[in-house]
Amino acid sequence: MTAAALTQMQPVETPTPSAARAYGRTLATVGAALVALAVVGASANAYPWGLLPAALLGIALAAIAVAIGTLFHSRARRGHQLDRDPHLASQRMQAMLGGSFVAKLLLLSLGFGALAIAGMKFDYQVAFAVAFAVAALSLQLGTALRLQVRGARSSQTSTR
Repeated sequence: MTAAALTQMQPVETPTPSAARAYGRTLATVGAALVALAVVGASANAYPWGLLPAALLGIALAAIAVAIGTLFHSRARRGHQLDRDPHLASQRMQAMLGGSFVAKLLLLSLGFGALAIAGMKFDYQVAFAVAFAVAALSLQLGTALRLQVRGARSSQTSTR
């Protein structure tokens, strides 16, 4: 075979969107909105002001957990492009999902432990847990949507 035939057989690598950039933009928009929502909720007497630190702790730890999950995702995706074996690619994705889940679980436990050590009772733990869940889901969804939109844009420009 000629060198030209070999280069035609190799798949063309499409540029991957930067997961860190997508997460950073999501954190700037969605994270800021979540913090503002927590402060506005406390000022509107939706919940007592005393619960605000627990809610902000939940948002902060969720942001760290999603950042770690985004790091796992970008590493798995980068390695996935080099894999030709679908079994190995699926193992990478399972490892990425497992690592992301463990990071969220550890940070959630860390938050509950910090609240328990500080002597904060059930109301604070509920505020923390709700804020953590809302922030983690919102940030992860926002990052995934940004990556999807950027991936769709890059694939449209590469086919033109």
